[in-house]
Amino acid sequence: NVAAQECDPNSILNYYRKAIAYRKSHKGLVYGDMEVLHREHEQAFVFLRKWEGKQWLVALNLSDSEVAVALPDQLALSEASLHNYAEAPSLGTTLSLRPFEAVVYE
Repeated sequence: NVAAQECDPNSILNYYRKAIAYRKSHKGLVYGDMEVLHREHEQAFVFLRKWEGKQWLVALNLSDSEVAVALPDQLALSEASLHNYAEAPSLGTTLSLRPFEAVVYE
């Protein structure tokens, strides 16, 4: 219930609060140009947002199994700034996402 989730900093409720606050504080996620990667992928939704010289990679695994997606070579991202697992996956030429994982790199 909500009372239990409010007390747990790792709850789904508190993750969504963090995600909404993150989006509000990074206007590029709202107004930036959007480039969807791997439109044909049935389990992952991955896209880039670019705005005022910054870029974000948003990767969402929409399934209950691990998935891997290839990433473009020209990405200039340094850190995972929002993620729903204890540690974010490493960036490379391929990004492996755990079940229902969501991560934002900037």
